[in-house]
Amino acid sequence: MTYDPDIAITLWPEYFDKNLTRSQGRRLP
Repeated sequence: MTYDPDIAITLWPEYFDKNLTRSQGRRLP
């Protein structure tokens, strides 16, 4: 499975929220 940022963010929003700014990490539909 290739890395897809859109999928990864929906699977692990908390992970991205810790490592990115909220505008970058929170791209949920």
